[in-house]
Amino acid sequence: MKVTAVIPFLFAVVTASGQDLWEDAAAVRAILDSNGIENTLVESVARIEGGRIVSLDLGAKEAATAMIRRLPPQTGRLTALTALNARGNNLTELPASIGGLAQLRELDLADNEIDSLPAAIGNLVKLEKLDLRNNNLAHLPDRIGELRSLAYLHLRGNRLTALPETIGGCVSLRELFLKNNRLTGLPPSMMKMQFKYLELMDNELCSLPPDMDRWLWAIDEKYRQLQRCR
Repeated sequence: MKVTAVIPFLFAVVTASGQDLWEDAAAVRAILDSNGIENTLVESVARIEGGRIVSLDLGAKEAATAMIRRLPPQTGRLTALTALNARGNNLTELPASIGGLAQLRELDLADNEIDSLPAAIGNLVKLEKLDLRNNNLAHLPDRIGELRSLAYLHLRGNRLTALPETIGGCVSLRELFLKNNRLTGLPPSMMKMQFKYLELMDNELCSLPPDMDRWLWAIDEKYRQLQRCR
């Protein structure tokens, strides 16, 4: 691990923050090195506040990095992280250690190849924005309902056939994007939620119970016209 590569960057702040910033930098270095990105400096993808790394930009278009194929277990050591961008990479899964990012508020994983989420996603109780558009998700873990601070969830362009009943636990959820999935039904718990925007185009919602149909009709009267009914 090339900790020496970040020594000049850390020198000015390490005395005030003990080992924390060193540990944060080592975790970021582990992410970069595990993906063969050895020439990218930690300071080019990380933002520091209060002697900790609070934001990490690993987006393929935004950051000066090659494609990220995996997030190693060390990712969970970034316990002060509030924003993580890994958009547009080749990720197929997330480590269970992602649940260690207890301060995370924004997680952008759009345009990857993720086919499942670890149950530990439920530990991210401060998460407000989660972008998973254009992945390969066929289902969501039941613990998604533990994200009580989540206000924005983008799932457009996946392979979802159903949503867990527990999604009703996302009591702060106001914007939910579900266009271009394979949904044939919706959990009744959703009818208790207060959406500002609910996107359901290009699914297979063709035989919903009458109460669910009336509820959706009140939100968007065009929803019936935009389903793939056979």
